[in-house]
Amino acid sequence: MARAESEELTDRLKRETCEAIERGVFGVPTIFVGDEMFWGNDRFELVRHFLENTA
Repeated sequence: MARAESEELTDRLKRETCEAIERGVFGVPTIFVGDEMFWGNDRFELVRHFLENTA
């Protein structure tokens, strides 16, 4: 619990939240493959298909 409340993790959460907002994240789960954004747990299959066909 102490680690969860540490300044290190608080700073990381703030930094990563700002990065997510800058990238256009508006909900969870959001998955990025490069610059391609997929949103919603119904998109996992699309992510798999995208990865298989762009590699």
